[in-house]
Amino acid sequence: MTRMFRVSQLIYRFESLNDLDKFAGAVPWQGRLGDFDVALEAGMLTATPRVVLTSAPSARVAIEPHLRAWEIKSLLRPVGHHIRFVLERIEFAATEQLEGRQNELTLRPVERHGQFTADAAISRENASYPQPDPWFSATPVVESLLHWIEPFLLGGGDLLVDAYRLLTKVEAEFGGRAGNRRRNAGKALGIEFEVLSKMGDLTARPDPRLARKFGARESQPLTAAEKVWLRAAAAAVFERCGQVGNVAALPAISMADLPEM
Repeated sequence: MTRMFRVSQLIYRFESLNDLDKFAGAVPWQGRLGDFDVALEAGMLTATPRVVLTSAPSARVAIEPHLRAWEIKSLLRPVGHHIRFVLERIEFAATEQLEGRQNELTLRPVERHGQFTADAAISRENASYPQPDPWFSATPVVESLLHWIEPFLLGGGDLLVDAYRLLTKVEAEFGGRAGNRRRNAGKALGIEFEVLSKMGDLTARPDPRLARKFGARESQPLTAAEKVWLRAAAAAVFERCGQVGNVAALPAISMADLPEM
């Protein structure tokens, strides 16, 4: 009898890349990601395929885009988390079992990732894990933006420069070639034009402390409320870039969804 093997489970380690952001007491989470039943408990994630996968590469290609989207979306929570899933092992089971016994092979990758140490002085004990968003995907545009906007999403970065770069990237990717590209991008992403227009106004503000460019205009520093609004708006626009495939099912982002100025 020829014995065939299938992937029975993929095991990932849940890591908080902020040493002071702790999940030791987080309640377990269970759900479905694509074609996998997933459980996250005690810092370990188990993904069990609902379909037959016969190789480690095919299993990873099927589950890891979902995990990557989970990592990125977690940055955007009201209280953002910098997390990562690190592959521990992949288990295989024989599709033909002899004498009722299940055979498993374990692969242990050697790649490991370093941790980011936070500057904050107070640790945060989380009662639950950040949960995945079924509407959000780690699209090529999202990955491209994340390359330079990640510090911004974590509360740092250069506010006006990063928000401006985000706005121009969105217009270039979703604005088309004809007409008002900013308005077109808003329609493609389900973002009201007033939101993108206000982002454009604020990122052009001649604030000597934050401005991306200088000119002869009189200095107009952003108020504290405007800074809060711009950071929230930029995060919402970035999130919608990962939801572009589901825009029709989502409400448009309007000024009412953002902090008051």
